[in-house]
Amino acid sequence: MNGSQDSVAGPAIDVVGMACHQEGLLSRPARQALERAQCVIGARWHLQSLARLDLVAEDAERLSLPRPLAGLAELLASRRSRRIVILASGDPLFFGIGAWLRRQPRLGPLRFHSNVSSLQAVCARLGLPWEDLEVVSLHGRPLSGLRGRLRVGRHYGLLTDRDSSPWAVARELCAVGLDRSQIWVAEELGTAEERLRSCTAVELADADADLQSLESRFVMVVRTEGTAALVPEFPGWEDTLLITDGENGEGMISKREVRLTVLSLLQPRAGELGWDIGAGCGGVAVEWARWNRRGQVHALEPEPQRMDCLAANRERFGVVANLHLHQQSAPAYLGRLPAPDAVFIGGSGGRLAELLVDCWRRLPPCGRLAATAVTPASRDALLGFAAGLPSVQVRLTELAVSRGRLDEHGQWQLCPRKPVLVACFERRRSGG
Repeated sequence: MNGSQDSVAGPAIDVVGMACHQEGLLSRPARQALERAQCVIGARWHLQSLARLDLVAEDAERLSLPRPLAGLAELLASRRSRRIVILASGDPLFFGIGAWLRRQPRLGPLRFHSNVSSLQAVCARLGLPWEDLEVVSLHGRPLSGLRGRLRVGRHYGLLTDRDSSPWAVARELCAVGLDRSQIWVAEELGTAEERLRSCTAVELADADADLQSLESRFVMVVRTEGTAALVPEFPGWEDTLLITDGENGEGMISKREVRLTVLSLLQPRAGELGWDIGAGCGGVAVEWARWNRRGQVHALEPEPQRMDCLAANRERFGVVANLHLHQQSAPAYLGRLPAPDAVFIGGSGGRLAELLVDCWRRLPPCGRLAATAVTPASRDALLGFAAGLPSVQVRLTELAVSRGRLDEHGQWQLCPRKPVLVACFERRRSGG
């Protein structure tokens, strides 16, 4: 049993999972909850399935699940003295309504009755072990966010809605070079209209979807295959993959070697919040958000053209859920951001010394502050700041990178780039 933070009088609310309409799979406690229920709330297909059972009293109230869910809180509050059952699909605590219910204040105790999930049922139909299945819910989320999760040679279970139909998912896979992916589509699972199809992403992307099919409920399993140019497998992307305000990977981004060094020094951790100040076109911010999807990154960039590139890269690499963009200047805007655990200063507009002091005082114990410097003034600011923190763990690295290029005679030449000083300062656990 789970309760909300505040104690509320009234019976516990039972949340009963329905197993793809196979009513016989209801546990004994779930059946008892339904037999005692004075009010049953569920989606249309759950209520229709329940009608075929002789479990709920005739005088029990049967209500459709409100959409959006904000209306459900009001509905529950108005019937708090009654014995309420909420119907859910499969396991309510597996990408279901359970997490939303647990977040509601003053809801009172909750009892969850799990069942076989739709993804379990699909994997059983396919004879596919699902311990390595990566589950992605696209319900109410932008489809482009799928890109942030994709890798080559993996199995994914996708929970979809109307905006993330199988056809739309297939086109998204093709757009990132995963056109050879194998897709299994389960439609109206567990009903008389159940249909299980198998095809490649390119086959499905080219197929027409009729309006009736778009109204169906789908669950998908995907095995990703293809070249996947826009689905990097490891940190340190080619500069040319990023959209910039220059050509061929040039423009205002931290270049590959610098980006890798910065990310290795920041060491982003799950649940942490980061700032990227002077984010430019988003080289660091986008990779930071991509490889730490359980964290949040706030990127500040005042220049409109670079912000457009940053927004395009955010969409391109599917980090729409955890990369937040602010077309603003630091330090004036920093007070409006949530407190950081890690900060990277890539562009300072000539105010690096001020920004270092301001960001440093906002960090908690174990917080990290990284910055890069190219000009003599910015290098002096970094070295001066490091000298003023004798008891803090400081890492200074100068990167002098030469990249190979073919000259007009077809000979390889090493072309040096301007040296970059990278600094990282870490607060000790007790402050510093």
